[in-house]
Amino acid sequence: MFFAVHATRGERIDKTKAKIRSDLEGCLHEHLDVKVCRFLTNETLPGEVDLFIDNELRPLYRGVTVEVRGLKRLADEISKLKREQIDRIIDVITVASQSLMSRLSNT
Repeated sequence: MFFAVHATRGERIDKTKAKIRSDLEGCLHEHLDVKVCRFLTNETLPGEVDLFIDNELRPLYRGVTVEVRGLKRLADEISKLKREQIDRIIDVITVASQSLMSRLSNT
């Protein structure tokens, strides 16, 4: 599985489509065994981008599942995780973890 992350920040649709195509083609050029390409973005992409993926990219790369996950979908997935899992993913030491570490180091 390949992940590409892109912060669109309101850029033009043609730039977003070019970035997705470039990331996908670059991934498949370097990694022939990839089965899923998942694009993560900070915004909900316009329908034109979804159509581009459906009508242009997926037919070209039939052996690869191409997905886009926007902010809402990412937040939904993250909200299902336990706090410890989230901390491990983003590599954060929480206040509770710091307190435990302090007690352990004092023993």
